[in-house]
Amino acid sequence: MDLSQELYEASLDGVKFLVSNSSTKGGRRQAEFEFISTNRRQVQDLGRYLRKFEVTGYVQNNPNTNQNYFSNRDALLKVLESDGQHTLTHPFYGEIKVTTGIYSIKESINQLGLGEITFTATQVSESINKPLPKTNQKVTPKTVADQSAVVTSKLKDDSASKFSLTKKFKDAYQSAKDMYTNTMNQIQKVVKPIADEVNDAVNFVKDVENDIDQVNTLLNNPSSLFGTIIDDITGIDGFTNNINTAIAGLKRFNQFGDALNSFGSGVPTTDQSGFAIENLSPFVRVPENPITAQETEIKTNADLISDTVKQSSLAKQYELAVQVDYANTDDLDQAIIDLEDQFNVLRGSIGDTVYNDFAELRQLANQVFESKRDTTLRVSEFEVQGRTALSLLAYSLYEDSTQQDSLRDLNNSTDVTNITGTIKVLTNAATTN
Repeated sequence: MDLSQELYEASLDGVKFLVSNSSTKGGRRQAEFEFISTNRRQVQDLGRYLRKFEVTGYVQNNPNTNQNYFSNRDALLKVLESDGQHTLTHPFYGEIKVTTGIYSIKESINQLGLGEITFTATQVSESINKPLPKTNQKVTPKTVADQSAVVTSKLKDDSASKFSLTKKFKDAYQSAKDMYTNTMNQIQKVVKPIADEVNDAVNFVKDVENDIDQVNTLLNNPSSLFGTIIDDITGIDGFTNNINTAIAGLKRFNQFGDALNSFGSGVPTTDQSGFAIENLSPFVRVPENPITAQETEIKTNADLISDTVKQSSLAKQYELAVQVDYANTDDLDQAIIDLEDQFNVLRGSIGDTVYNDFAELRQLANQVFESKRDTTLRVSEFEVQGRTALSLLAYSLYEDSTQQDSLRDLNNSTDVTNITGTIKVLTNAATTN
């Protein structure tokens, strides 16, 4: 009984079998929060569930390789029983990195040379064998900066290795040229306004214009092309002494890719970050669903450029965010949430050769954030009995009436004369432990 003409071929670490059925589970992870004595309910998105596959298929004799059923079966079972990460080549989803779970196999005396096998597999994004940093390792902002440099270096190499231009595809070449030019112009629009010194801003504009003039040379050297983009983005902190200003500038790149793929739509567009998107040449478009080889090349290159912009921006944000002296734990928590939201959005687009290092960058930054929590003023609730002026309240809490400004800002209050009820106050970490 030969099923090879009726079923789809698949493989696990190169061991081939035939698939009859496959089901996939996925979605989003959510955390639900409910608040005592209120009707408030909050749902926080925690990112994408990794896809889980349940595959049913058959192992049989393989006359093309002179392998019999038993050797094929044993080779597949050996992979399913081995630990670590495997490569599943799926007929519907292509090549996927997975870990395998439980399997079952049915064999019948009536159908010698044929076995029905079912197994589960979970998609993974990072190697489960990569050792994580030791918990007793001293992690500092410099540790994070060094890891950020590792990420951007590998990001450059990964993007360059996937970038391609076919000489006969004239539209693809023009598209890549226009996308690079537009990208550099948008980087200029972010950096120029935040520069502390006018001369620095002027010189940066000149440097960008020079980079644009070199576009034809850069397109023939993808490593230099992506290196230029990454260097201009990650060098943003060299133009201002205010770290928060630099981080705010980098955040503007969060939606950059969405706008980049709007190129060639026929009308100027503006993305959520306020970027004005110039049109490309009228005949060049970035197709949503590419059909031809040229359209696929245009779409792939567009995605590479936009992903590089966003991922290098996030790597730099981790580096800078751990250097900030946060006024209180609310500000610290918001910084963590902002970075986590970006990471969860981007994690699916981070290349396999970069993901492990990016995940480690995230983990190292979170360790620094947690160490900061012990020395950062905490936000607590304080019940004010009756009505009192904010200056008197500040004196009673801190023995310093000038702290009324920080209390006003913390509570977003405009009334400084009649304070009552529950308000937020800042307390030292040592007093709340």
